[in-house]
Formats: sequence, structure tokens, C-alpha cells
Amino acid sequence: MKKPIFFLILLSFFSFSDSFGQKGSYQLTFKGRDYYTHDTLSLDSIFIENQARNCDTTIYGTFPHLLLTWVTGVDEFTNTNGLQVAQNYPNPFAGSTKCTLKLPDKKDIVVTLTDVYGKQLAVLQKTLPGGTHTFTVETGAGGIYFLTINDGSVSKTLKLNSRNSSGQSSCRISYSGNEELPESSKKSTQSRGFTFLPGDALNIIYYKFGYEDKSASIQPSGNTVYIYSLKPDYLSFHTDSTWGYAPITATFNVSTNIPDLTSWHWDFGDGGTSDLENPTHVYTTSDTYYTVILTAQGASGSYYTERVNYIHALHDLADVNFAADITNGMAPMEVHFISHTNMENANMWYWTFGDGTTAQDIQNPVHTYNDVGVYTVSLTVYDNNGWKNETKEDYIYVNYCPSTVTDADGNVYHTVAIGSQCWMKENLNVGVKISGWDDAEDNFIIEKFCFDGLESNCDEYGGYYQYYEFMQYDITEGAQGICPDGWHIPSESDFDKLASTASEMPNGSGGELKEPGFNHWLPPNESASNGTRFTALGAGYLEKNSMYQYHPYWMYLKDKAYFGTTSPSDAFSLDSYSKYSSFQWLDVYYGVSIRCIKDQEE
Repeated sequence: MKKPIFFLILLSFFSFSDSFGQKGSYQLTFKGRDYYTHDTLSLDSIFIENQARNCDTTIYGTFPHLLLTWVTGVDEFTNTNGLQVAQNYPNPFAGSTKCTLKLPDKKDIVVTLTDVYGKQLAVLQKTLPGGTHTFTVETGAGGIYFLTINDGSVSKTLKLNSRNSSGQSSCRISYSGNEELPESSKKSTQSRGFTFLPGDALNIIYYKFGYEDKSASIQPSGNTVYIYSLKPDYLSFHTDSTWGYAPITATFNVSTNIPDLTSWHWDFGDGGTSDLENPTHVYTTSDTYYTVILTAQGASGSYYTERVNYIHALHDLADVNFAADITNGMAPMEVHFISHTNMENANMWYWTFGDGTTAQDIQNPVHTYNDVGVYTVSLTVYDNNGWKNETKEDYIYVNYCPSTVTDADGNVYHTVAIGSQCWMKENLNVGVKISGWDDAEDNFIIEKFCFDGLESNCDEYGGYYQYYEFMQYDITEGAQGICPDGWHIPSESDFDKLASTASEMPNGSGGELKEPGFNHWLPPNESASNGTRFTALGAGYLEKNSMYQYHPYWMYLKDKAYFGTTSPSDAFSLDSYSKYSSFQWLDVYYGVSIRCIKDQEE
């Protein structure tokens, strides 16, 4: 009698405390939602464990509720319109478990046992009087089962966790009457009364058929709604090789969150099968689709998934090719493309020209390239069964400089494309050497000066030419002068364009045009990187004025470079101490270096 008295006193104390605003109970509500769609889920049950008090309980309902008080939790029985069902005991179990229900009056009861797929395994129908009744449930293989009790108006479902390993194959439900549970079971049932004190941490597990169990730990401190996302059970697969021309080699990879899968069976759709988890299969027949099916078996049952028309073996098209009437030239460059194929039912052509533009539904397009560059061209031809592609890497060269050019004396020079221009990469060295005391004459002979009068210096730095001589006495802009055929003396605007292209690079117009190092420049040779590959040398110039018969002076070797232009008074200039370029005034009788530029093709 002492325990009931103590219980009443304790309950009265907490009721008294509540009257002074002390919270004596917490209402917990549990909700679930789909991890991917965020849809609200109708839950099967919630298992709640309080390890601090060595007790647990299971609650049911779409949104299960648990009322926590400081003395005890809710009754083990869940009450719905008079039908009260207690969680089976033991659970988990091996072999058999018992379930108890209470009826307010006489009812026709139907008890059904199903597996996780909803397959009915056992059923018991019985008319029972009001009172407490016990059923014994026996399962076959271990796994998850569901026991549903229906009284004609209300159904209650329990989730059973069987760990049977005896090999028993049959399932059965038997009525045990209103007999008392064994003494050991009574003690266990009493110990399962759920108790809670503020500060206790609770372990919970959400159960929902077709979804992963969700475990969490909570520490209630008031009325709370707990919402957790549950991931659906899934079995899927994928491969990177879903289409192509036969033979197609496809390696399949399984994706699943179902634990303990132990066996696999693949049907590849072409008669081939495999029992490997991640198999590789070769499809050899063209012009067809294949449906792939995977069946997996685990401790909790059998799972099945299929992907309809997942593998597409394309119709093997005929050869596709194309050609262009011109593959190199100066911008703007118009190119006529012609496609070649023996496909009988070709119905669409798709071109990519490599400069960001495309053409569709044109079999033989005409395309104009406006910018300098090297372009890859691709053609894809379609018919009713699929497509085939032909790609030609680095096929079109715009403003293409031939690797060399030859002058009137047979000297060979390297060339370089810079922006939309094509330049000689070396100083011109054509003509007959004359003395620095002399002036070139209009005598149909190209005449040059060499630094210090030495031919070896012309071989290294190129020749030096007076204005009228290098223009060949034609002072119009664009004149060929002493340049090879198809090339001309650069104008100021040609050098402006060259400097503008170089100035967009990191080391400035001067730095990007000069040869690095100190073989042909004095220190510091500021910022010299030769990013344009123009490779300017510090050749200096010949200073003289024949009108006053001044002595010739060779000036600024390795310190400056002066390049003649079609302007009689301006030379394009670079120096060792600057990263910039400029135009400098020079007398028409001075000797300067010449770089030729290729004519633009019309």
C-alpha cells in the first residue's frame, strides 16, 4: 500500500506545482515528409526510447502524439473509438510474439498479418466479448511484418520486427484467450511503462512503409512538433553509355539505399543476363532500343526496377565528309563548303564553323571568316535513324602567314601572324652594300648600308636603307618598294595597328615586340618578352646628311630600333629603356631597318 500512497502524494505535488505555473507536461507531435518532394507523409509508427529511465514505447497515427508528464507517459494502449491495442511483446522477437487488445463490448474481430509488400500471410476472424484478449503471432523468415486488427469500424496496425533464424517457413495467428501473460512477461511489461523527467534525451525512430527508418535524438523542453524528412527506399542504376553505334559497351552501376541486398539479376533486353552487382554488357545489334531490368534480393525482400528503352543502338549511317574551296587566306575570307555523304535519307545538316557561328539545314553553306585565327569545322548529318559527325581539327587558317618568304636576292625570311597582320619576323637584307659616305641612287639596283660597313653586321641585323631607296622611288602608301612580291612597305597606320595589338598584352607595345635578353639589346631591355614573336633587334640607324656632306655616324646599336614607314619623316621606334613604342622623326637620308608586311587579300 505504500507505493500507491507515494504515487498519489507525488502526483498531488506536481498538480500543486502546476497551479503555480510550473509546466507539468509536454505535448510532442511527430510529422514526416518526403525527402525529395517535401510532401507530408502518413506515418506508420514512432518508436521512442528513454535510455535514462530504461523504458520505451511505440505510438501510432498519421501525426502521432505523445504526452509526457513528470511521473509517467501515456498508456501503452492507443484508444480509437473504443478499440484499444497494445504494442506486441516482445518486439523485436524470434519465432513468436503476443499482442493484447481491449474491447468495450462484443465485436467481430479480423486480425491480418502482411509482409512489407502488402502480401497477406495469415488471417484470423473471431467474435470476442468485451474485455482483454491476447493473440499469438508466429512469422516465417526474419524481417518486417504488419499486424492489422479491425473491429468493423476501426483498424489498428502494429509494425512487427521478426528476427527469426530457425528456418520456419509458415506464418500463423492464434487466439490465446484472456489468459494472463507469463510472470516474466508481466515484469517486462510493467518495466515498459514510459517515464520521463525534464532534461532527459529521447531516441526516436520514424517508421513508414517504403521509406528508410529515420533515427534522431531529441531533448524536449516544451510542447513541440518534430518534423523529419524520410528518404524513400529506392533501387536504381545508370550507365554513361546509353546510346551510340554498335557495338556499345555499357557498364551498369547500382544506386540504392536499401541495406543488406545480397543478390542481383540483370536482364539487358537483348537476351543477355548477369548476376553481378555492377556488370558490363556489350550490345551488338544496331537500330534498336533495349529495356534493362534489375531485380535485387535482400533480407527484407525482393526489389525490382526497370528502365524502358534505356539503351539506344543507332542505325549505322554511311560515311560523312566535307571539303572547303579554300583553307587559308587573309580576313575577311569567304569559304565555300561542300558536304559529301551517301546517306539515302539524309534530312538535316548542322555545321559549326569554329568561330562561334553555325548553319543548319544548309547542305553546302558559304561562310565568311572575319577574324584571324585557326578554326576547327564540324558537320553533323541526320537521317530518320540517327546521325553521324565529321570534324576536321585546325582546318581553316585565316590571315595565315606562310612559314617563309623569299626576297629578290633569294634570301629566305621567317614570318609571323600578329592580330590580322602578317609580318616578316626578321629585318630585310636585300641589295648591294655601298659605303656610308655614299647615297643610294635610282639605278634599278637595290643598295643597302651595313653597320660599320661590315657585311657580317647586315647578316645579323639586316640592311639599312634610305627613304627613297626602300620606297623604290614610289612614295605612295602601300608601295611594294624593296619588299618581295605580295608584300609592301608598312605605313604608319600598319605600325599603329601592330602597336595596338601588342599593347593589349601584359608587357606593353614595346616589350611584346622586342627580343628578350641582351644579345641584341643593352640592359635593361625593359619588359622585353616578345609575346608577339615580332623579334625586334636593337639595330640602331645610320645618321648622315649628304646635303652638307656630314660624316656618317652609326648610332644606337643595341639601344634603339628604327623601322622605315611610307611617311618620309617618321620611323617606328623602340628602345631598350622603355616598354612602349613611338614614332620618331628621321631625315630621309638616314639609313633605317625595314620590316615588310604582307598585302591584304581582297
